[in-house]
Amino acid sequence: MEQPNAGSRSSSESILVAGHPYRGYIRSIAAAFESHGLSTDILEWPVLEYNPLDAMMYGISQGAQMHQDETQQRLNSQAFERQMTKAAPDYALIMNGVRISQETRRLCHEAGTKLALWAYDTPVRLPWIMESLDSYDLVYTYEPEDLTALSRNAQASFLPLAYDHRVYQPFSRERMFQTDLCFVGTVIRKWPERMERLRRLSKYLSNRKIEIWTDSIHLWSPRGVVDILTIGGGKDRKVRRREADHTEINELYNRTKVCLNIHMPDQRKAVNPRTFEILGSGGFLLTDRLMTNIPDFEEGRDYVIYSNIDDLLEKADEFISADDRRVEIAEHGHFLAGKSHTYVRRAERVLRDLRNTD
Repeated sequence: MEQPNAGSRSSSESILVAGHPYRGYIRSIAAAFESHGLSTDILEWPVLEYNPLDAMMYGISQGAQMHQDETQQRLNSQAFERQMTKAAPDYALIMNGVRISQETRRLCHEAGTKLALWAYDTPVRLPWIMESLDSYDLVYTYEPEDLTALSRNAQASFLPLAYDHRVYQPFSRERMFQTDLCFVGTVIRKWPERMERLRRLSKYLSNRKIEIWTDSIHLWSPRGVVDILTIGGGKDRKVRRREADHTEINELYNRTKVCLNIHMPDQRKAVNPRTFEILGSGGFLLTDRLMTNIPDFEEGRDYVIYSNIDDLLEKADEFISADDRRVEIAEHGHFLAGKSHTYVRRAERVLRDLRNTD
């Protein structure tokens, strides 16, 4: 069990954690700060509802995308300013960035609030983040290659996301594996590499049980539906087309032999949270990304990497059958993840940095 160790200050300190409500990530992060004795408030960004036409236009029209992004940013900023006025916390952590207005800067300054940004998308490609860098006391990014650009206008450092140890954990050492390979994540035409890998795996592992969980397939994208149904054809193919909660995903990783990770193309050297969620569950991680920026992890001992699609096919097939070696790698990776890569540990780091900021 995680033991808080972020200093000796009293629980009179407070923090506001703000971000998108998707899958409850900000609630996991807020709970981590609570474990260090802070009083926490959570601000979930207002969700801008899209009808099918809006969603379609967002995908094909740059103008429509910019308009909807601007609207969402305005709603986010207004909500943040209201919460700042109400709570006046000691610290505020914004997940993934919001366009900070002059009014927000003034409110933070008057309240004595130290403001941090934790970007888990590539921040240099998001204008509302780059335009507001000088508003933050600290900036964290999960993309190491963005540090140079971010450091020009902010005190920036590398900090990958992590996992919620209260949810992601092994069931037992004696698992009953029911699925040979699984993938959880977005599957859309924008990232054809993912679709191609899943198609090839489905064909190559024709006698294996495969599960794909995605919440990105909608009725107004019929080609996507056809693609995912093609992957899911047959009695040994299961496709779940809805948003799954973390408890369900942990259960999937626990009963699956090989847990596949595919990073998005704009994640150049970043390590996504799926990495740590698989390891946290005790699952065997087969991934496309070397963890060169994560201390202590060693490829082949704590996880396994594939270099191209043919390598993916061979290693997936190999480790589905290599029970003893697969379990040994999974257990070692789980130990390291639990030691240093939970949200409790990330909160400890952020809190220490905020306390030491002038």
